Amino acid sequence: MTRPRTGRPIGDKGSRRAHPDIAAREDTIQPIHFALLLAASLLAGCTAPPIAPRDANGDAVEIPPVPLAGSRVSPQPLQALYEKPDGPGPFPAVIVMHGCGGRSNRLITWARRLNRWGYAAIIPDSLKPRGLSSVCAPMSQSALTPQDRVADIAAAAAWLRARPEIDATRIAVLGQSHGGSTAATAARRIYDDPIHLRAAIDYYGRCGSPMLQGATPLLALAGEADDWGNPALDCEAFGRAVNPGSVFEVHTYPGVHHGFDSEGMAPTTSNGHVLRYDHDAAEDSFVHVRAFLDRFMKP
Repeated sequence: MTRPRTGRPIGDKGSRRAHPDIAAREDTIQPIHFALLLAASLLAGCTAPPIAPRDANGDAVEIPPVPLAGSRVSPQPLQALYEKPDGPGPFPAVIVMHGCGGRSNRLITWARRLNRWGYAAIIPDSLKPRGLSSVCAPMSQSALTPQDRVADIAAAAAWLRARPEIDATRIAVLGQSHGGSTAATAARRIYDDPIHLRAAIDYYGRCGSPMLQGATPLLALAGEADDWGNPALDCEAFGRAVNPGSVFEVHTYPGVHHGFDSEGMAPTTSNGHVLRYDHDAAEDSFVHVRAFLDRFMKP
């Protein structure tokens, strides 16, 4: 069902409809040292960040934004949901990035799946702190780009590293759609030093520019019937052109659409694109995700 893709680069297939997961710009930006991020996380105090009481959707937490060159940083603290396995830890952690429409209960399902695998999970809201409700429509895509949201990953990573129950050396990111493109963007080499991610997982977001790929291992999963940015074709081409030595793995699923891992989601359309859960593809993808995390998140 899945096929890792290798070979030589392929040319442009022609114009394709704009996808909300495409960064609005590919400009070169300068990295900042991780010390700046760590310092920013400590400005709020020397103790671990407070956590609100747990509700049905996890612990509500507040993440201070941190500066990141080239990103439009949130003007307000990020609201997030935090889930961790039982026990004292220290746990590896995964930052879970939502799609263009914001957080949903399906991401809570992902967080609890990660908990069962032994990983803490945090789900930041990139939209509300910026006064946005959605960036799915073509006209709204420039309001928030994956490159902007890498700053949210940096902030979440700094917040996690201040938690005593988290292993600060083992943090990864997983995103869906717009969040998937954000995860792929965070794997660029310009972010190797400032964020120090151990792995990045891109569910049906575009993979972007292969020549910018850095040291962070990247896993991409996409349906071949997904025409919202054609992520399967894009990530296959990425794999054929990625820098030698970069760790990249892609699995594509014939006949499968956008949102295929979202259990409980009824078939629907958004901006002219089909969204449909696919049990077999979802279950197969979970096997690959768990193996990828276990491989690259070892102590």
